[in-house]
Amino acid sequence: LCNLCIGSEFNKAAIGKNGTKAVLKAMSDFPRDPTIQAAACYAIVNLCGKDGVNQERIGGAGGVGLVLVALREYPSDTGVLNPTLLALKALTQKHVGNSEKLLNLGGGKVLLNTMKNVPNLVNVQEVGAEIIGDLCQMGAGVTQQLVDAGAIDVLLTVMDL
Repeated sequence: LCNLCIGSEFNKAAIGKNGTKAVLKAMSDFPRDPTIQAAACYAIVNLCGKDGVNQERIGGAGGVGLVLVALREYPSDTGVLNPTLLALKALTQKHVGNSEKLLNLGGGKVLLNTMKNVPNLVNVQEVGAEIIGDLCQMGAGVTQQLVDAGAIDVLLTVMDL
């Protein structure tokens, strides 16, 4: 499913509902399998694309929480970190509901801790900084929450890379 969605809005729509269920079920059923978690996160990225329908569908079915579980479970596994952060970005970018879910589930702190734990992984730092930027677009309250959780120090470290 991951690769069938690349570059094809028609395929994304065709896979849509049943595909998102299958991807999220795999994440839920195999939380300790890094290969499945990574592939499922890539599938989420490809399913979301520019499609707000799949973004809503995945977020509404618990996708944000499942991606956070993978992020917590594999805090230094680059094979999982990269797709996990890309999935979070795909789910939250320009989607207030999924962004709120991420924050309500403690995702801001998880994201910042992940970035702190792997300071030399440039791609993790870049995508993490993009997610923080997207979240800050939600308003001053969210921005302050991220600042209180240490976002300034984390971002200054990223800028030194």
